[in-house]
Amino acid sequence: GETKQEKPNSKRGELTSKQQKAINSLEKQIVKHEKKLQTFKENPTVRPGMENLPKELIQKQQQTRIKHLETEINTFKNNIEKIRDGIIKS
Repeated sequence: GETKQEKPNSKRGELTSKQQKAINSLEKQIVKHEKKLQTFKENPTVRPGMENLPKELIQKQQQTRIKHLETEINTFKNNIEKIRDGIIKS
Protein backbone atom coordinates (compact mmCIF):
# COMPACT_ATOMS: atom_id res chain seq x y z
CA GLY A 1 0.00 0.00 0.00
CA GLU A 2 0.92 3.58 -0.52
CA THR A 3 1.64 5.57 2.63
CA LYS A 4 1.18 9.30 2.75
CA GLN A 5 4.14 11.04 4.32
CA GLU A 6 3.63 14.08 6.49
CA LYS A 7 5.85 17.08 5.99
CA PRO A 8 7.53 17.70 9.34
CA ASN A 9 8.58 21.22 8.39
CA SER A 10 5.16 22.56 7.36
CA LYS A 11 4.69 26.01 8.81
CA ARG A 12 1.62 26.58 10.92
CA GLY A 13 -0.30 29.64 9.85
CA GLU A 14 -0.09 29.26 6.07
CA LEU A 15 -3.84 29.39 5.60
CA THR A 16 -5.59 29.82 2.29
CA SER A 17 -8.00 32.75 2.10
CA LYS A 18 -10.87 30.24 2.15
CA GLN A 19 -9.54 28.65 5.35
CA GLN A 20 -8.98 32.05 6.96
CA LYS A 21 -12.56 33.07 6.07
CA ALA A 22 -13.84 29.84 7.63
CA ILE A 23 -11.86 30.51 10.81
CA ASN A 24 -13.08 34.13 10.96
CA SER A 25 -16.66 32.94 10.56
CA LEU A 26 -16.24 30.34 13.32
CA GLU A 27 -14.65 32.93 15.62
CA LYS A 28 -17.65 35.24 15.08
CA GLN A 29 -19.96 32.33 15.96
CA ILE A 30 -17.96 31.67 19.14
CA VAL A 31 -18.28 35.32 20.22
CA LYS A 32 -22.01 35.31 19.43
CA HIS A 33 -22.65 32.07 21.33
CA GLU A 34 -20.48 33.08 24.31
CA LYS A 35 -22.53 36.29 24.55
CA LYS A 36 -25.80 34.30 24.36
CA LEU A 37 -24.50 31.93 27.05
CA GLN A 38 -23.44 34.75 29.37
CA THR A 39 -26.76 36.57 28.90
CA PHE A 40 -28.74 33.38 29.53
CA LYS A 41 -26.73 32.51 32.66
CA GLU A 42 -27.25 36.03 34.03
CA ASN A 43 -30.96 36.03 33.23
CA PRO A 44 -32.32 32.54 32.52
CA THR A 45 -35.52 32.83 30.54
CA VAL A 46 -38.40 30.41 30.34
CA ARG A 47 -39.36 29.13 26.91
CA PRO A 48 -42.84 30.16 25.76
CA GLY A 49 -45.42 27.61 26.85
CA MET A 50 -43.27 26.37 29.76
CA GLU A 51 -44.22 29.10 32.25
CA ASN A 52 -46.67 26.89 34.15
CA LEU A 53 -44.49 23.78 34.33
CA PRO A 54 -42.90 22.68 37.61
CA LYS A 55 -39.79 24.64 38.56
CA GLU A 56 -37.62 21.48 38.30
CA LEU A 57 -38.62 20.98 34.64
CA ILE A 58 -37.93 24.62 33.83
CA GLN A 59 -34.51 24.42 35.50
CA LYS A 60 -33.73 21.20 33.64
CA GLN A 61 -34.63 22.85 30.33
CA GLN A 62 -32.44 25.85 31.22
CA GLN A 63 -29.50 23.52 32.01
CA THR A 64 -30.06 21.80 28.67
CA ARG A 65 -29.91 25.21 26.94
CA ILE A 66 -26.62 26.06 28.69
CA LYS A 67 -25.15 22.66 27.81
CA HIS A 68 -26.25 23.11 24.18
CA LEU A 69 -24.56 26.51 23.89
CA GLU A 70 -21.37 25.16 25.51
CA THR A 71 -21.37 22.23 23.06
CA GLU A 72 -21.81 24.61 20.11
CA ILE A 73 -18.89 26.77 21.30
CA ASN A 74 -16.64 23.71 21.73
CA THR A 75 -17.60 22.44 18.27
CA PHE A 76 -16.65 25.80 16.71
CA LYS A 77 -13.30 25.76 18.56
CA ASN A 78 -12.63 22.17 17.48
CA ASN A 79 -13.43 23.05 13.87
CA ILE A 80 -10.92 25.91 13.98
CA GLU A 81 -8.27 23.50 15.27
CA LYS A 82 -9.13 20.98 12.55
CA ILE A 83 -8.65 23.66 9.89
CA ARG A 84 -5.32 24.69 11.41
CA ASP A 85 -4.18 21.07 11.89
CA GLY A 86 -4.96 20.44 8.25
CA ILE A 87 -2.24 22.95 7.46
CA ILE A 88 0.30 21.14 9.61
CA LYS A 89 -0.57 17.70 8.22
CA SER A 90 -0.80 18.70 4.57
